[in-house]
Amino acid sequence: MTENLQMKRYIPRIQVLIAQETLEYSDKLREIFKDDPDIYLIGVVADGRELVSWMLNRQIDIIVTDMSLPIMDGLFTMQLISNLNNKSKFIFFTDYDDEWLIRKAINMGAAGFVSRNSEDACIKDAIKVVYRGGAYIDIDSLKKLSQYNLKAVDMSKFSEYLT
Repeated sequence: MTENLQMKRYIPRIQVLIAQETLEYSDKLREIFKDDPDIYLIGVVADGRELVSWMLNRQIDIIVTDMSLPIMDGLFTMQLISNLNNKSKFIFFTDYDDEWLIRKAINMGAAGFVSRNSEDACIKDAIKVVYRGGAYIDIDSLKKLSQYNLKAVDMSKFSEYLT
């Protein structure tokens, strides 16, 4: 009796760390990611200090963070981790989607920005695009930016969304 064994190609899963202030959003993200074979949730932290401490000796592919983390906000935390020569990429998943905050996050080095009001699939799409070296911004946030002067933002990495 001969079995037909098929070799599956090994595809590394995207390592994701969640940094969200509230359990509600951490749980929402866990639920969104749980059945995705491409995403591996490494852990969850609840404040900026915990995130920096967690990242001191680790390299994670993607950090999905909020703007309003306790102790240290998301932007400051991103800056600290980036200054440690950490190559992790940041995606902001937040309620704070004012045009100037989106612009500031992008200009400070965020690779993605997703409003919590977006469809659940947007955050998974953002992770996959950013992991492949791209940049992602949800359509509602992009519309907010387009109402203002886009020259104030380095939009070159978002060019595929502007055509």
